[in-house]
Amino acid sequence: MRPLTPRRFPAHVVALLSVALLAACTANSTDEPAGGSATPAASSSTQVATLAVVDPTTVEGLTSTVHENLDKGHYTYLTFPVIPGAAELTEAMRAGLQPQVERFEELATPADEAPYPELQVSWDLVAASPQAIGVRLVTAEVADDDTFQGKAQTTWWDPATRMVRVARDLIAEDASAAFFERLTQSALATPGVEEQRFRDQLDGEWEAFDSIAFTPEGDLWVEFDRRQVSDIDEPVGIRVAPTGLLSDFGALARAAALTPADPGLRDPATPSTQPSQSAPTPEDPAATSPAGSEASAASRVVDCAEVRCAALTFDDGPVAETVELLDLLRDKGVPATFFTVGSNVANHPEILKRMVAEGHVVGNHTYDHPQLTRLGEAAIRKEITRTNALIEKATGRRPTLLRPPYGATNASVRAVAADLGMAQVMWNVDPEDWKDRNSAIVTRRVLANTRNGSIVLSHDIHATTRAAYARIIDGLRERGFTLVTVPELFGGQMSPGKSYFGR
Repeated sequence: MRPLTPRRFPAHVVALLSVALLAACTANSTDEPAGGSATPAASSSTQVATLAVVDPTTVEGLTSTVHENLDKGHYTYLTFPVIPGAAELTEAMRAGLQPQVERFEELATPADEAPYPELQVSWDLVAASPQAIGVRLVTAEVADDDTFQGKAQTTWWDPATRMVRVARDLIAEDASAAFFERLTQSALATPGVEEQRFRDQLDGEWEAFDSIAFTPEGDLWVEFDRRQVSDIDEPVGIRVAPTGLLSDFGALARAAALTPADPGLRDPATPSTQPSQSAPTPEDPAATSPAGSEASAASRVVDCAEVRCAALTFDDGPVAETVELLDLLRDKGVPATFFTVGSNVANHPEILKRMVAEGHVVGNHTYDHPQLTRLGEAAIRKEITRTNALIEKATGRRPTLLRPPYGATNASVRAVAADLGMAQVMWNVDPEDWKDRNSAIVTRRVLANTRNGSIVLSHDIHATTRAAYARIIDGLRERGFTLVTVPELFGGQMSPGKSYFGR
């Protein structure tokens, strides 16, 4: 495989998982990321621990890099944050993930039919300040024999020294014995932890785990991988009182978790995540109408039973560079439908706000991009509702369209979607832009395969895709197509739970 480079959106990939994803992205019980700000409180080793998660918009310029492989046979979907001015942290995460991806793609036996083997990596920002930055990566893997692995790791960075720190660096060197004693007492009082399994793991001391962060109350959050110390199908976090245990850097990291702040790092090579200056704001009279020959979806009436229509749809964003595509769509006067991933919505709520202001439709592409057919109904619902909450917070509108990752759906997905009042939107034109990073090829495939009533699938995370759409839009219009949103394509009549591949 090609290396996982920290450039904008490179080549390879990583995908999904199963029930462990409920804890994979956050251990918080809310439907959206916690703000990370908390007041230290008294600890209780028997209280179920939760993880303090920082709102990624705290860090100006933070975006995420996405690597994907959507080949049937096995799926990979990987995302991790890129923090401006913290190149060493980005490289450390990239280098740490590379062997896992290579091993999966080498050893995973492609399946003949769905569900396919999957590898997914997701992330949380667990601390941010000028003194410390912490990122939690969660790897979830389902093999061809349905065996599952779930791993969590925290990577820390010291802006002052520009040094990457590992979890154990949060603990003072002379406090290791006290830490392990306190960890053992707390673990044995934690529901679900098996004593013998825990003691066997702790024989290796620091080798037993590599994820340490903080709870909202300021306690240490010490995390073990799935089924490492229990039969629970997700990583297990154990609360440990930090008094007398923290290193100097650990104290800075704790403060960065409890009272997060923008680290103030700036990287001139990193584009701003703020909307472009030419983008209208909701207060602008033109905000509800894309510039160009077509009126907005809110004001115009298009009867796709009478005219030749096609709907352009974009998956997996938003990313910082999605604004390039929005600029093009605005200039061309074209509305589109964006199926957004929850973790990226959390990073870029201002981009979603712009989408709605300019007449586009925002749909749900789940929070972690899992193959939903591997999940139970509770986990499916969590993936959807968590993203719905973030979209509604950013735009003021709760989405009514769901695109299951990989188009993977079944009776359970249909039932949850129907209960949530959401139609499932598939596609009938796929230029495989994720596979062939070539604008000319993407353009040719879209123009050759689009028919009246088509739903066109693309991914706004890829630079080559964004570059292709000026010619695609011009070419479709030359062929007599009116470009519409998905709801317009169906005249606003879409049934919750039903799958739509085209008109």
